[in-house]
Amino acid sequence: MEWLNSNGAIIPLDDLVTGKWPTCPSGLACAITFDDGYASVYRFAYPILAELNIPATVYLVAGAIHQDSPQSSNQFNGLYPDEDMLLWPEVRELHSHSIRMGSHLLHHQDLTSIDDAAADTELRESKKKIEDQTGSECSSFCFPWGKNNAAAVEAVRRAGYSNSVTTIQGRWGKNDAIDRYRIPRADIRRDYTLEDFKAVVRGDWDYLGHIQRIRHVMS
Repeated sequence: MEWLNSNGAIIPLDDLVTGKWPTCPSGLACAITFDDGYASVYRFAYPILAELNIPATVYLVAGAIHQDSPQSSNQFNGLYPDEDMLLWPEVRELHSHSIRMGSHLLHHQDLTSIDDAAADTELRESKKKIEDQTGSECSSFCFPWGKNNAAAVEAVRRAGYSNSVTTIQGRWGKNDAIDRYRIPRADIRRDYTLEDFKAVVRGDWDYLGHIQRIRHVMS
């Protein structure tokens, strides 16, 4: 984070999507996102983000976030095992320090495999729950596992979100056309070195996005 903060401009995802890019010598503007809503975001990432004054977006599995006692990730399909989930007081504290909340549904389901009524319920109720708890609009959505199709994208629009992110590796330039409902991201793993991280930011690994798109078309 220190390297990224010194070599680029880190801005909220909503600002990045709407073209509100600040001027910086490197020309690099980026947004940081976290999926699922693990307590580790509060315990480990938040102190670093706060110290460096870095904004971020956390995509919450809203049904996994409780008020007093942390839920186990093991209760929800597709989450990393044996993790505590955030509590709503922690979410509100994060929110008060430039960390925005997006939706990752109520129960981390595959939007491409459930019917329209179930999709609408998951999308709308998670959005409302997050807005009720934070007092701010929940405008961004993250597809669980990155899985999406035309019907899933339309459901996200219908529920009132202004953008959504995928798990496709990629970047875009300020003047490039970007599908706001299929935003690519760069996956950063815990075993990456700093040199790996720099390579991802430079775009050296963007070829992975082409492979992922081919697999998506063939699946």
